[in-house]
Amino acid sequence: MRGVRLVDGKLHPPEAGWGDMVFVCVFPKAENKRKSDEQLENSTAKTKRMESKQKCSDLIVLGLPYKTTEQELREYFENFGEVLMAQVKKDLKTGQSKGFGFIRFGSSDSQGRVLSQRHMIDGRWCDVKIPNSKEGQMPYLNRKIFEIGRAHV
Repeated sequence: MRGVRLVDGKLHPPEAGWGDMVFVCVFPKAENKRKSDEQLENSTAKTKRMESKQKCSDLIVLGLPYKTTEQELREYFENFGEVLMAQVKKDLKTGQSKGFGFIRFGSSDSQGRVLSQRHMIDGRWCDVKIPNSKEGQMPYLNRKIFEIGRAHV
């Protein structure tokens, strides 16, 4: 058996070409067996799913200068909308900033604008992300491709 490259949902031929081989592509089973969106069109379940997509979550601000205070962090992000919470994480023993913090907005529009760009805070470029998120990375789908050869007599 040999592997075949699969990039962006497209199979790329082996270096020797497809030849007279038979290729089989195996995809994982659906993770959950829910009704299709058409069947849920008028249901409350779909409404709840849509609301959860619009819900604001805490955002992590990475690369904060050590001198940045919570008030300065709040003031900077209030330019994008209502800030419900701004927090700079500090070392418990020394009280010094750890160089990152968290913010939460009152609207998903504000959150979206903040996530779409980098930020210059107190003279340093900072990144804002959803914690434990793989957003921006290519989604990984478990796909296995097998090559089955034919016996030549």
